[in-house]
Formats: sequence, C-alpha cells, structure tokens
Amino acid sequence: MAGITYAQVAEACDRIAEQGQNPSIRMVRRELGNTGSETTILKHLNEWRKSASTGDFVSVDLPPDFSAAVNKLVEQRIGEYRISKEQEIKLLRDDNAELTRLAEEREEEMIEKDTEIRLLRAKIETKEEDIIAAKAETNALRDVGGVLREEFARLEECLIAKVEKLITPPVEIDTTTDDDTPGFVINPEPEPPVASEIVPEDTAEAETIAYILQLNADGESTRQIAEHLNAEKRNTLSSAKSGTWNHTMIARLIKKYKPESESQG
Repeated sequence: MAGITYAQVAEACDRIAEQGQNPSIRMVRRELGNTGSETTILKHLNEWRKSASTGDFVSVDLPPDFSAAVNKLVEQRIGEYRISKEQEIKLLRDDNAELTRLAEEREEEMIEKDTEIRLLRAKIETKEEDIIAAKAETNALRDVGGVLREEFARLEECLIAKVEKLITPPVEIDTTTDDDTPGFVINPEPEPPVASEIVPEDTAEAETIAYILQLNADGESTRQIAEHLNAEKRNTLSSAKSGTWNHTMIARLIKKYKPESESQG
C-alpha cells in the first residue's frame, strides 16, 4: 500500500476543522480509516497548520446592510461594555475615596486623642506640683503659726505682769527721817476712800467684787479669777463692755476696789 500523501492529510484536517475541532494525529488517522504512519501524518499535519497560519483564507463579501448592522451591534456592545466598566471603575474609585477619607478621619481622631492625653498628663503633673507646693506652704504656715502662738503667749504673759504691777502700789521713798538719815517709807497711809467708791450700789455686783478681792487675797492670779467667774457663770458688771470675764477686767476691778491697807500689807 502506498504511503499517505499531504493531500489526504490536508483533506482530513479540513473536514475536522469544519466540525469546529482542532485536528490532531489521532483524529486525522481515524479520519483516514486508521491507516498511515503517525510520523508521516505528523509531518503533513504540521505543513497544513503552517499553510493555515499564513492566511490561506477565502474572502467572503457580506451584504452592506448586514455588515453595517453587525458593526453597529458590535459598537453598541463595546459601548455598553465600556459604560459598565467605567461605572465599575467609578464605584471602585468612590469606594477608595471613602476608605481614604475614613482613614484620614481616624488618623485625625487618633492625633486629637493623643494630644488630649498629652494635655491631661501635663495637667496632672501640674496638679501634682501644686499639691506638693501647697503641702510645703501648709507646713511653713504651721511653723509660722507655732512661732506666732509662742510670741502671743509671751506677750500675754508680759501684759499680765504689767497689769499686776500696775495693781500693786509702788514703794515710795522718803529721803528724810526723824534723825535726818535717809530711809524708806512703804505705802504711806492715804485718806480713807469714800464708801461709794469701794462698793457699788448693786448688791449682786458688790458680792462679785468682794468675791474677786477674796480670791486675789488668796493668791490667785487675775487669769485664774476670770476662769473661776466664767465657770460659775457669774454676770459681769453693768459697766463692762463684754459679757465674759477676762484677766484685764479683773485687774481693773482689783486696782479700783482693793483697799489700800491690803495693798500695803
């Protein structure tokens, strides 16, 4: 049997291609009745493929109306596809812009929060410094208060001493004696005071004054006498400006109503 020719292989390939298939060695050999060498078929198949790729096609003239309709339809489909893709691209761009905007807003919020946190930390540090300064100032004021209290107590003691000194009659010096020698005379006897100057007309006040003079004679200080009177809730004299007894008030009454004979004694 003679070998398979190119014409046979080409006809078989054309028939297979008309069926919408891509010719292969097995298809061509089956189309030829399962005859022929696969090597020979492959050789002729490659030649057929080369001739097909070089454009050995038959030109067909289409009717103008049909061609225009096809072109219009193609252009319409292309336009619709372009519009659809442009809309998709626009949506993607809008989504991208929205995501970018949200990302920028989140970034700005984070920056603002970070700034607020830094400001709050600065305020806390300032408050802590203020607290430390206030504590130091309080301690300093306490120290000053202690010094002032000590000074006040000292001045009060000095005032009491001066008041009590004023109550005690001074020692009078007499430079002459019977034998013409210098000497001292302590508290010369003055004229007797008028009774109205010693005892007030009000009986309750008179009793209070007598009580004060008695306590003074017993050796109590003016401060102690004032504490006794306030503890016993005794009324102050009608001439007093205050309703509470104090050592200055007691000192004045003792000075005014204490008999001179007791002062000299």
